[in-house]
Amino acid sequence: MKKFDGDALVGSWEFVSDINKMAQDPTKTMGFFGSKPSGIFIFLANGRYSVILMHPDLPKFVANDRLKGTDEENMAIIRGVYAHFGRYSFEAESGKLSFFVEGSTFPNERGRETRRQVVQLDSEKLVFTNDTPPTGGDSLKAATELRRTG
Repeated sequence: MKKFDGDALVGSWEFVSDINKMAQDPTKTMGFFGSKPSGIFIFLANGRYSVILMHPDLPKFVANDRLKGTDEENMAIIRGVYAHFGRYSFEAESGKLSFFVEGSTFPNERGRETRRQVVQLDSEKLVFTNDTPPTGGDSLKAATELRRTG
C-alpha cells in the first residue's frame, strides 16, 4: 500500500469533479454538481477543515430573498449545494481520511465520522473515494478530484 505525505493535504483545494458510480452497474456514472462544479476544500494544519460544494447552474431566486424561495428554487439548492465542517484526521500509511462532522447541510452527518480513501495526493492533485456518500446510500460509490489552489 502506498504511503502518503500527510503534510501535503494541508491547504486549499478546488473542487474539480465528482464521479458517482452505481454499485450494481459501475458503467453508469453521474455527477451531482455538473460538468464544471465549483467548491473548495480547506484543510488546516491544526486538524480543522471546511468543505463547500456547488452546482454551477443554481437558479437565482425570483423574490431576491433567500427566505422566500419557491419549492423549485429551494429543491435546486438542496440538490446543488453540500457543505460541512469540523475536524479531520489523515493516516498517511493507509490513506484513510476521516471527517468528524460538526456541522453540515445534510444534518444526518452532524456528530458523525465519515471516511474517505485517498488514492492520489501530491503537490497539485488530491483524489479520494467514498463508499458511503450521503447521496444514494449503498447504491453509489463516489470519487472526488481536487486541484490545489495555493
